[in-house]
Amino acid sequence: DLFSAAFDLGTITSAAPTVRSPGSVAAGTDIQDFVKFTLTDDSPVRVNLIGMTGDANVQILNSLGVQVSSGNQSGTTPENVQTPG
Repeated sequence: DLFSAAFDLGTITSAAPTVRSPGSVAAGTDIQDFVKFTLTDDSPVRVNLIGMTGDANVQILNSLGVQVSSGNQSGTTPENVQTPG
């Protein structure tokens, strides 16, 4: 996948802070999946990646594509990543 073609989860608000997206990470030649969302408040973001059947890592990027946080647990260990702030 491409950063510019990220799957849009929509707007996340403080009243509805949890978004669940069923697995879209596919095996094979596609080794990157991008998901985007909009925040209504300036607040930290936490991403939890669980239930994996293989090794996967998480990077949180800002709107310019610059990494602001990441996690790289080995194997199927859950990834729990939060932005500063």
